[in-house]
Amino acid sequence: KKNKATKASAPYNRGGYLNRIEYGLRKDALFTDKADAKVTFSYAERCTVSAAECESDKLTKDTAEDWPDVPF
Repeated sequence: KKNKATKASAPYNRGGYLNRIEYGLRKDALFTDKADAKVTFSYAERCTVSAAECESDKLTKDTAEDWPDVPF
């Protein structure tokens, strides 16, 4: 659900995440040259309870309100 709506307005897939962006590569050498610059990202569960309770397998119909920005 988006913005606390009662029904989902768009499909949602939480199966992937961005871990890096590389800058300065030419299209003919994307996988052979080293990037001039790179930004790396980390991720964490976004829930309102303790970290121990934020494991993704804890997201159920009964606990969905603990993940306010994740549609369920």
